[in-house]
Amino acid sequence: HGGRDQLVRSLAQAFNAGVPVNWTTLFPADPTPRTVDLPTYAFQRRRFWAAAAGGRVGDVAAAGLERVEHALLLAAVGLPDGGLLLTGRVSAGSGGWQAEHAVAGAVLMPGAALVEWALRAADEAGCGGVEELALQVPLVLPESGALRVQVVVGEAVEDGRRDVRVYSRPDRAAEPGGDPGWVCHAEGVLSPPSADGWAEELPGAWPPANAKPLDVEGFYEQAAAAGYAYGPSFQGLRAAWRDGQDLLAEVALPEAAGDHGGFGIHPALLDAALHPLLLADRFAADSDPAEAEQLWLPFVWNGVSLHATDATTVRVRLTRHQQSAVGERGLRLVVADAGGAPVLTVDSLTMRPADAAQLRSVGGRDTGGLFTLDWTPLPAAPVTTQDDNWVVLGRDNDSGGAVCHPDLTALAAAMDGGTPAPTLALAYLPAVGEPAADDLAAGATGGLTAVEQALQWVQGWLAEPRLADARLAVVTRGAFGYAEDDVPDPSGAAVWGLLRSAQAEHPDRFVLLDTDPEPHTEAPPRSVADAVTRAVRADEPQVVMRAGQLLVPRLTPARRARRDESTADGLGALDPDGTVLIVGGTGLLGGLVAEHLVRTWQVRHLVLASRRGLEAPGAPELTDRLSGAGAQVRIVPVDVTDADAVAELVAGIDAEHPLTGVIHAAGVLDDAVITSLTPQQVARVWQAKATVAAHLHAATADLPLTMFVTFSSAAGAVGNAGQAGYAAANAYVDALVARRRGLGLPGLSVAWGLWEESSAMTGHMGQTDLTRLRGMRPLSSERGLALLDAACRLPRPLVVAVDLDVAGVAGGDVPAVLRGLMVGRV
Repeated sequence: HGGRDQLVRSLAQAFNAGVPVNWTTLFPADPTPRTVDLPTYAFQRRRFWAAAAGGRVGDVAAAGLERVEHALLLAAVGLPDGGLLLTGRVSAGSGGWQAEHAVAGAVLMPGAALVEWALRAADEAGCGGVEELALQVPLVLPESGALRVQVVVGEAVEDGRRDVRVYSRPDRAAEPGGDPGWVCHAEGVLSPPSADGWAEELPGAWPPANAKPLDVEGFYEQAAAAGYAYGPSFQGLRAAWRDGQDLLAEVALPEAAGDHGGFGIHPALLDAALHPLLLADRFAADSDPAEAEQLWLPFVWNGVSLHATDATTVRVRLTRHQQSAVGERGLRLVVADAGGAPVLTVDSLTMRPADAAQLRSVGGRDTGGLFTLDWTPLPAAPVTTQDDNWVVLGRDNDSGGAVCHPDLTALAAAMDGGTPAPTLALAYLPAVGEPAADDLAAGATGGLTAVEQALQWVQGWLAEPRLADARLAVVTRGAFGYAEDDVPDPSGAAVWGLLRSAQAEHPDRFVLLDTDPEPHTEAPPRSVADAVTRAVRADEPQVVMRAGQLLVPRLTPARRARRDESTADGLGALDPDGTVLIVGGTGLLGGLVAEHLVRTWQVRHLVLASRRGLEAPGAPELTDRLSGAGAQVRIVPVDVTDADAVAELVAGIDAEHPLTGVIHAAGVLDDAVITSLTPQQVARVWQAKATVAAHLHAATADLPLTMFVTFSSAAGAVGNAGQAGYAAANAYVDALVARRRGLGLPGLSVAWGLWEESSAMTGHMGQTDLTRLRGMRPLSSERGLALLDAACRLPRPLVVAVDLDVAGVAGGDVPAVLRGLMVGRV
C-alpha cells in the first residue's frame, strides 16, 4: 500500500464504499498481552483521515486572505473602499526578540517595529514610504496570551497618499466572553508612489578619520539600570564615535534575534541604531542630568524610506536637530550597509520622555482604576505676549495699564465703537472668593453664584461671533491646594469644573489659570497674560501659577495600599458599635455600599437617608438583606438639601451607637451642552450634590468621625462634554473635602467613573451620552467596591476611581489631564 498513511486512506475509502475488510488478516491478534500508555489527557489522539476539500490548515487563501511574506504580518486583505488590511499576532510568550524589549519594567513592542510594519504596509499598498507615523499609545505585550495586530491602510487620495493606523487587541481566546476592543497605537500617512525618499551613503573608511571613539563597554548593563532592559536580541551596538555634532555607530543584528528574513529591516536592528543617543548622554558634560535620566522613547517618525533589505550589519549616522518644542529631542537618521550603501533614512525623528510609573501602569489599555490629581511643572520657556491685543474683564482700570471692561456687555459696546476684537481676555469673576474657613456650608451658596456667573460669561463669549478666534482665560485665586498647607477655595474649583466641560465642547476657546491664594502675592495682569500665552503655546488649557512657576494638572496612578497595610494616613477603621449614615442610601450605589459595609467592614448599625425613605423602589428588600446579614438598619425619609433637616437627622442618631461614619452617595443628573445649559439645571444638580455635602459637613464638624466619604464624579476632574453643571458641583465637593482635611477633619472624595449597573441617575443615558465619557468604561459593582476599599486606605483627599481606556481617546481628543498616562506626552 506504500506506507501507513496510504494504508489508512485505502482502508477508509474501502470502509466508506462498503467493501468488506478482513481485519483479522490485516491486524492479527497479539498472542502476548501488553500494557499500553493511556493518553495524557482526555481525547488525545492523532488524526490520520484525509483533510476535507477546501484548503489546508494555515492556508490564508482559504479564508479569503492573501499571504504576506513577513515575519509577523502574515496575511492581507483588500477592503471594499480601496483600503488594505494587514494582520498578524504578537506575544511575549512566543520567545525570541519580542519579549526582550522592556522599558521601566513593561515589555514593549519597540516603536521601530511599528515603523517597520508601516513600511511593509506601504510596500503592499504601492506607496513610496512612511511620510509620518505618530506613536500614541505603547504596545505593551501581556505577560500571558497574545495580541492580534492590524495595520489598516486607507484608500488613496488624489495625490496618492494614504492614511495608516496600527491597532491591537487581546486574543479573543485569552478573554472569553468579553470584547476588549481595539487600541490604536500609531497613526500617520504613507507617501505617494511617486515619492522618492532621499538616500544617503556612508562610504569610505569607517569610522571617518576625525571621529572620536566612545566607550561602549558595559553600556547595556548601565542602560538596564536606567530602565532600558534590552535582551540579547537588542544588544547590537558594537562601536560608537562622535563626529562633530553627529553620532556614528556600527550596529549588528545579534544571532539571538533569529532569522532576519521576512522583515524589510529587523526591528531589533533598527532599535539598536538609536542606542547611541543613550550612550552619548553618558559623555555629554553640558547635558542636563535630569534630562539624561529620563526615559526617552520615539514619538513621531517623518520621512522614513527603506532603500535595501536583508541588512544585518550597518553603519549609522545620527544628527541631532534643534529641539522643536520643550521636552523633545529631534534627530535625523541614516542607516547604511557595511559597504556604505543606503539601507534606511529618516528625515526627522522626535523623541519624548515617558514617566516610568505611568508606563508600567498604562499598558496601553487599563491604568488600574485608582488615580490621584498631581501638579507637574510646565517646562520653563521665555515667553512674553506677542502683542497688546488683550483685555481684562471684571476689573476696574487700575490693572497695571491694561485695557479693562467690567463685563462682556462693555466689551461688546467697545467693539461696536470700532475697537478691534481682542485675541485674549482675562476674566476675573467677581463672585469667586475665598469663603471663611469655618463657614463651608454658607460657602456652597457663594459657589453656586460663582458657577452661574461663569456660565453666563461662557455663554456670552460663545454667542459673540466677533470673538470666535479669541480665547477667554478665566482667572481664579487659590482654587487648588498645591502645597500641603494650602487650603483650596471650593468656589473657584467649581468654576474649573464648569470650564473643563466647556473646554471639552469648545477646544481652543477657553483657558483656566489659578493664581496664588494670598492677595499680596497676586500676579499683575500682564504676568497672567504672559502665563496664559505660555500655556497656549504648550497646548495646556489649564495651569496653576504659584510664585511665578506654572504647573499643569495630571492624573497619575495611585499607589495601591496592601490589604494588611496601616490605614493611619487614610480613613480610620469603623467601630462596629458605631453608626454609619449613608445619604442616598436607598439608591443603587448607596445600597451596594450599605451591603458592602455590613459584609466586609462588619458595620452593624446603619441609617439610610433618602427623599422617599421606605417608599423608594427596592427599599424594603434592601432592609431585609441588611437585617439578614446581621445589621440594624433604619431608613429615613428626609430632604437633605435642607440644612435644618440634616442637622435634625444627625442629632437623632442613637447615642448608644454614635455616628462614626458618613457617606454621601446622593446626586442627580441634568445634562446639557454648555450653550443650552440653564441656571435652573445647574441649581438642581448643585443642590443634590454640593449643598448636601456642605450640610453634612456643618452637621458633623464637631463629631469624632473616622469616615467622611463623598461620592464625586470624574467629570469634575476630566471635564465631560454635556455635563458642565454636574462637573461644577462635583469639583466643589472635591475641594470641600480637601478643605476639611486642611482643618484636621477626616475626608475622602472618590471621583467615580460610570458604574456598569444602571441607576436612577444613569439609566437614561444613551450611546451619545456614553461616548462623551472620555475613555471611561463602566465599572462592575465588584470592582467598584474593591476600589472604594483601596481608596479608603490612601492618604489623599481626592482619588479618581475609573476604568480608564486611555486609547479610547488617543486621537486628538485626549484631555490634558490624561496626557501623563500616554507615552510621549508629559
